[in-house]
Amino acid sequence: MPQRFCSRLWSAHYERTRDDSRCEKIGATRNMRLRPFPIRPVNMLGALRTFLALIVMAAHLGRWTDLTATYAVSTFFVISGYLMTATLHRNYGFGSSGFFRFFLNRFLRLYPMYWIAAGMSVLLIVLEPTLAEAYHRNFLLPDSLRSWASLAMNWYWRPDFPLPGKPSVSHIVPPAWALAVEFAMYVVLALGAARNIKTGVLCLLVGVSFHVAMAHDVNERIYAIPAAALPYGIGICLYFAIKACRASVTTYASVTATLLYAGFICALHFLPLDAAGIPYYLNLAGFAVAFFFIASATEGGYFRWIDRNIGGLSYPIYLIHYQAAFAIQLLLSTKAAGWTLFWFTLPLAVALSAALEYLNRQIVDPCRNVVRAKGGVLSGGAPNMSQSGTR
Repeated sequence: MPQRFCSRLWSAHYERTRDDSRCEKIGATRNMRLRPFPIRPVNMLGALRTFLALIVMAAHLGRWTDLTATYAVSTFFVISGYLMTATLHRNYGFGSSGFFRFFLNRFLRLYPMYWIAAGMSVLLIVLEPTLAEAYHRNFLLPDSLRSWASLAMNWYWRPDFPLPGKPSVSHIVPPAWALAVEFAMYVVLALGAARNIKTGVLCLLVGVSFHVAMAHDVNERIYAIPAAALPYGIGICLYFAIKACRASVTTYASVTATLLYAGFICALHFLPLDAAGIPYYLNLAGFAVAFFFIASATEGGYFRWIDRNIGGLSYPIYLIHYQAAFAIQLLLSTKAAGWTLFWFTLPLAVALSAALEYLNRQIVDPCRNVVRAKGGVLSGGAPNMSQSGTR
């Protein structure tokens, strides 16, 4: 009898222990799902983004043509398509609440720093209006309330390319056309383009169709909002392809792929072909292959530091390099141009970008974290599957 009682007691204890262990595992799983930053850092991606921003800066200030910058911008769009698809699936989902939180989060990411860049342009133009207009055709103050509102909102179909002899209506942050495109594509992705591989392929096909239809209009084909459906569609499809393949690539392979692509995008500039033609699409194809290896790499602590600190400079460098170059010309009383202006400007652009990124982390990022964290849990502590992206 005592033996039977002890046996039952041990059996009950075992069942409780097994259930407790199961609950702990479930709780741990839930905690993993509810982390505010669940996306694994991608090796070398931060350094690559800053390298691309420097390519844009070199194209605008150095001896490269402006169309070389479009290679880098289209690569930015592919990266953005991948990352925004990942964050929608892991943080926001495709419900109405997730949509508005995603929309607000991206607004806070793009617009405060854009407004600072616009303010820098306004200050420089006010200080030296004549020199500013000679420096860049867009360095003109808005002449109406509507123009000021357009500057603040930064919403338009594509940048303005005026005919000779006609003034430009583009605003005073010349590279900001890409922000308008990005913000529009964020909405498209959140409305469903990033939901699954089928919608990703559809987005890609829409982009291809637009590029074919606008084959003879380079401005529409490269700069208009629908044109971005091509690189964004590539980014969406890459997310699902990488997720399905579950390939494990070493850190060294990731670094190698990054360096090879860096050399590839620079080499495209020297091809004796129309920059807006075959080289533009070669860049997209080459980066799609390279990015598969970059994004499939195993995580490394050192590269996490690179992604956080070096990668954080990419966005401010992209926004303020024109302003920094004009400030250098004013400070040094020089009319330096080309690569001389690029190298003179680089230290100031990096220093200003580091300061802006620091302020962004201290002031804006806490607000973004609050927005990101809201709506992740249903009452009772269970994950909100309607917002998590799980179908």
